[in-house]
Amino acid sequence: MNYVNDYFVRAINKHLSPKGNKTSMLNIEGEKLMIMSQAINASVNGIALSGLDGRIIYINSSFMKMWGYNEPEQILGRFAIDFWDNPETAQEVIDALARKGGWLGTMVGKRQNGSHFFVQLSATIVKDKTGKAQYMVGSFVDITKQKKAEQKLRRSRRSYLEIIQQGSDGMIVLKGGVFVFANRAFAEIIKYRADELVGEQFIAFVPKDERVALIKEAEERINGKPKQGYFDFNMVRKDGKIVRFEATGSIFRHDGEASGVGVLRDISNRKKTHALNSCRVCYNLSTAW
Repeated sequence: MNYVNDYFVRAINKHLSPKGNKTSMLNIEGEKLMIMSQAINASVNGIALSGLDGRIIYINSSFMKMWGYNEPEQILGRFAIDFWDNPETAQEVIDALARKGGWLGTMVGKRQNGSHFFVQLSATIVKDKTGKAQYMVGSFVDITKQKKAEQKLRRSRRSYLEIIQQGSDGMIVLKGGVFVFANRAFAEIIKYRADELVGEQFIAFVPKDERVALIKEAEERINGKPKQGYFDFNMVRKDGKIVRFEATGSIFRHDGEASGVGVLRDISNRKKTHALNSCRVCYNLSTAW
C-alpha cells in the first residue's frame, strides 16, 4: 500500500519549502522520511497517529488489517474512541495520556464487523522542538490468542480446584514448609478454616515430641532415600485433640526450600479399630490359658 508514503510526501511538502541552497538538505530529509514511512507501514504492529482532538490522521496497513478495514479513508478523520468496545474507557486512556505523556495497557478493540479482540496498546504524546504537544501516536498488538489461552487456563484451574475442594481427602501444598494451600476437607479435619492455615508453618501443627522424627522423614525423602509410598504422622487439631494422617505425595526442594504437595487421609478411626482388635486378641489369648 502506497498511502502511507503519499501521506509522508504530503507532510514533507506542507512543512518543508525548498528555497535556494536548502534544496539538497530537504531532499535528504525527504528521503529519510520516505524510508521511515515504508518501515512503519511494514510493521507487524498496528500504528495510528491522531491529532490532540482525537481524530485519526494516519494508520498503517497492520492497523487496517487488525480492525478489518480495506481502505484508509474508512478510518481517517474519525475519532479514535470509535474503534474500541468501550468509548468511555478509551476516552479515559486519552485523558491519562494527555496528563502523563504515555500509557501502556490492554484494551478491547471493536472491528468493522462488530467483533471484539484484545489489544495491547502503547501510546505516547509527540511533541515539537519547543516541547509543545502535537500528536498522539499508538502502537497496537493483537493479543487475543494469548488472552483466550489465559482465560482457558483460568477456567481449567477453577475446575481443578473445585474437584480438589470436593474431595473427601485432605490436600495441602507447602512451600518452604509453609502452607500455601489447604482444601476444605483438610481444614475441616483439623478444625481450622483454610485461610487460617495459609502462611503458617506446617510443623507447628505436629505434636512437639514428634517434630524431629517427621523432619527427618521429610529430609530422607527429599534426598531420595528409598521409602514406601506413604507414611503416618499425627497433627494437633484446633481443639487440641490428636488426629492421625496417612500421607502420600511429593516432597522436594525448590530454591533451597523444602516444598511439597500432599494428600492426607484421616486414619484415626482405623488406628483405634486396630488397637481395639489387638486388645481383643490379647484378651482371648490370656483367657485361653
